[in-house]
Amino acid sequence: MPTPEPAVVLLQKIVEKRRELANYLRMMEPRSARLTNIAIVCGAISAVLTATPALGGNDVAKWLTETLDVPVPIWQLLCFGAMICSIAATIATNMSKSHETTARVMKAQSCESKLEGLETLLEVGSVDTESASAQFADAIKDVPFV
Repeated sequence: MPTPEPAVVLLQKIVEKRRELANYLRMMEPRSARLTNIAIVCGAISAVLTATPALGGNDVAKWLTETLDVPVPIWQLLCFGAMICSIAATIATNMSKSHETTARVMKAQSCESKLEGLETLLEVGSVDTESASAQFADAIKDVPFV
């Protein structure tokens, strides 16, 4: 069996790396968006729950307590809910930052774009194998996590 040409081998590696990047992005993009959305929504709910008794005063607090027929003052429940939402927002934000989710997704997207262009250049013969190999190595150096 003859040894495949270096350009063919490189093209196969590019296609495989693009497949790995696509799988990574398919998994991580929704996770990144989910963590961001959780942080935004929980932060907003926390602000609303806190603002209700603060802006409405005793009259709103008494009215809500009577309307909802709760055994404790409503401001306690609202503050507890605000605390829970604030904790959830903080956890989501810190999970995203500690795993560098957004930065990694952006690096993977950038690498995928570079490899797509390199693949096209190789297929049409616009770049020599040595130059393409150097470009491939340069493109993947920023995504060791994939």
